[in-house]
Amino acid sequence: MVCGFPPGLRPPGFARARRKPAEKPACDDFLLRGAALFHQWSSLTNAQAFFEKAIEFDPEYAAAHAMVGWMWMARQAINGL
Repeated sequence: MVCGFPPGLRPPGFARARRKPAEKPACDDFLLRGAALFHQWSSLTNAQAFFEKAIEFDPEYAAAHAMVGWMWMARQAINGL
């Protein structure tokens, strides 16, 4: 699976967090699946589920925590306060 963030949508520190692989390979898989869904605005709930699953496997996986934060920000931008 190949996915990427447009330069304007990359969270700060995302590139640095991605350079360090997760302790468990499944975490990277969940992160990539969630990132692919993140770009489909109708699938934000499904994307967040993948990010949270990555956090369950590795609670210190910074990239997954960052993406959950971006999910909350995206929801607020779409739905308002």
